[in-house]
Order: sequence, then structure tokens, then C-alpha cells
Amino acid sequence: MNTVNFSELMDLPVQEHIGLVSAILDSIAVHPETIEITALQRLELDRRMDAYLENPTDGTPWPEVKNKLLAR
Repeated sequence: MNTVNFSELMDLPVQEHIGLVSAILDSIAVHPETIEITALQRLELDRRMDAYLENPTDGTPWPEVKNKLLAR
């Protein structure tokens, strides 16, 4: 593993910060089963899934939400 100097990373331009964060998140997403969640998070996920299963047509599709946000 390469040694990284945090202060050198902080000196990078913002766009490179974003690229690094994206790369880190992508590397975590490769193995989602390794991410541990708390009991509280599990309860919230279960609550949301139950709400969805009870009313699957409630809510707003992502493309519509995205378009509204981008129109601001």
C-alpha cells in the first residue's frame, strides 16, 4: 500500500478532491456486503421497505426529482 501524505492531498485542486472521493466510494461499492450497518440503520431500512411495499406508487421517480433539482 502506498503512503499518502494528507497535507499534500489537501493541497490538490477541488476537482482532484472530488475524483479521489469518487474513486474511494467506487472501491467501497465493489463489496457492499462488507459494509456493516447498525441495528438502528437496519430498522430504518426495514421501515422504509415496509412503507414502499404497502404503497409502491407513493413517492416521486428519481428522474422527476433530479429534473426539479436541476431546474432550480
